[in-house]
Amino acid sequence: MHKIGKCPLCRLEARYISSAYQIKEHNNLFDDEMISEIRQSRAVVAEFTGQRAGVYYEARFARGLGLEVVPSVRQDEMNACHFDTNHLNHILWSGATDLQVKLKNRLVATLGRGSIALPGRDRH
Repeated sequence: MHKIGKCPLCRLEARYISSAYQIKEHNNLFDDEMISEIRQSRAVVAEFTGQRAGVYYEARFARGLGLEVVPSVRQDEMNACHFDTNHLNHILWSGATDLQVKLKNRLVATLGRGSIALPGRDRH
């Protein structure tokens, strides 16, 4: 999973882990590392809050690879989304807890539960 950020509910309840949890040292171009991470992902969460152009590129690249792309944007910025994505079913969130719950629900609904083993819990 790529670009979830620090979402404990995603790890604990949906059983997916984000590459944002993995800090690795490298001397490569950041763009190359990002593309490599996307290629190794099962899905990409594209956070459009702030309207950064790179997110549009990364989301389209992931979609072109056939990956599941989960669009997300803070509710008060939905109208600012580019017309190429404003018709998608974005997760609309208003705070960190709201985002965590909605993201966990979307991941489980569209991908099923992940396979991250959790201490003291079974894998299903």
